Amino acid sequence: MGCHKRYDGRCKPNYVLKLCSLIRSKARKLGEPFSKRGKKERNFKISPYDYPVSFILYTYLDLSLRDNEFLSIAIFGKHIDYGTFGKVYGKIPYSYLRRLLVLIRNEINNLVEEKTCADSRFHRS
Repeated sequence: MGCHKRYDGRCKPNYVLKLCSLIRSKARKLGEPFSKRGKKERNFKISPYDYPVSFILYTYLDLSLRDNEFLSIAIFGKHIDYGTFGKVYGKIPYSYLRRLLVLIRNEINNLVEEKTCADSRFHRS
């Protein structure tokens, strides 16, 4: 498979949005990764669930913080400054990210097993 086909497969808008919704559903199962510390702290631009989603998605797509800023409009519908991403990513606990990645991995494994089981029914010797 050529380089362009792989890139197109990973970066199509539908694929990115589906991946985003999968990660968001798993993040909601775990609960909020962090909350506001007090009344004086600024409100979050997007939901606290969406910051780990963006962190995983942007790491997977190998994007910089500046790219996150431009892509935030397409994914979350709001313009979020790259500095905001940098500050909030530091608030996400390592244990939360680890548990979230395990949930995502298990979901992908389940989807692959279902696919191989369905395929094996049609390809019996």
